[in-house]
Amino acid sequence: MREFTLSIDEQNFNLIWRGLAAREKELIDIIEEYQDDEIAPCANNDLIYLRLYKNTLKEMAQKMHFLTCFSLSDELIDLNDLI
Repeated sequence: MREFTLSIDEQNFNLIWRGLAAREKELIDIIEEYQDDEIAPCANNDLIYLRLYKNTLKEMAQKMHFLTCFSLSDELIDLNDLI
């Protein structure tokens, strides 16, 4: 497997975290909607992989002491706290 390194700040991490949370919700909806279909097991596999990846990212962000990166709130983030 090929790999690359990416450096991101707390705000960009939050965008990635929100995207993963949205995809997680989509997969859960697919699983619930297509319980008796072939699609559900595939979506379930994707959901498991996504959650494992989220756990890895969460550990990395916590090691960097990111403060607000796990928020899924739609409220505005006060950027003065990040300076």
